Amino acid sequence: MGEASGKEGGSAARNGRAGFPSLNQRIFAPFKIATVIDAVAGRGIAPETVLERTGLTLAEVRDPHTLTSIGQYLIACENIVASGARFADAFAIGSRLHLSAYGMYGYALMCSPTMRDFFDFAVRYQPLATPTVRLEWRAEGDIAIWQFREIYRDVMSSDVRAFLVRQQMKMTFTHIRDTAGADNLPLRALFALPEDAHAAEDERELSCPCLYAQDANELHYPIGILDQTPKLGNRLTRTMLEETCERLIGQSRISSGLSGE
Repeated sequence: MGEASGKEGGSAARNGRAGFPSLNQRIFAPFKIATVIDAVAGRGIAPETVLERTGLTLAEVRDPHTLTSIGQYLIACENIVASGARFADAFAIGSRLHLSAYGMYGYALMCSPTMRDFFDFAVRYQPLATPTVRLEWRAEGDIAIWQFREIYRDVMSSDVRAFLVRQQMKMTFTHIRDTAGADNLPLRALFALPEDAHAAEDERELSCPCLYAQDANELHYPIGILDQTPKLGNRLTRTMLEETCERLIGQSRISSGLSGE
């Protein structure tokens, strides 16, 4: 993968991965890699190019029983960036990854009784979702803030980092709209990245002002969103699905411990 960003940064990133599956732990359905393949096909990037060095074939990616790793997903993103993928493709991937693509985790989020429950559940069970960042949220005054901690930045290039931050921003933007309705838009987006020629595109894709060279990557929403009831909210169904997600998290941690990574 890309070059590490220094011993101190690498150590901090690895510490930030505590509780997450290891990079090479194959426990995820291939839906994210399949989405990458479909999203960049129109740019002329072949599936074989996307899958180079991943050890996966197109047939395996199309098989829902195939298990993949976070590392394989990061390699696929490296491949498309090296082949000319643009930030527009990062946003396209993020907009295609609806909650319905995330199995039990996604369905449980859609069934959240309130959006506050949605926020809490998304953070707690994120290790089930082929994560490329660590989700955190907090309330400050009249703002509900999503923060995206870059816990894998030590194993990727700066170009891939910028690509994945935008992809994650669009994914969260999409998931909020999937659950709370299309009129729920962020107030602003903060990027821990330098401003570049894509600022106007960022604002258009995220429907809000964007600030750069910030201390963290964040999406800010009005605090009132926390009390909203999702369109498909169902407390009993969410409780049943939470039990399943808890079991899956436990299996993931046992597997990670056995792998020794």
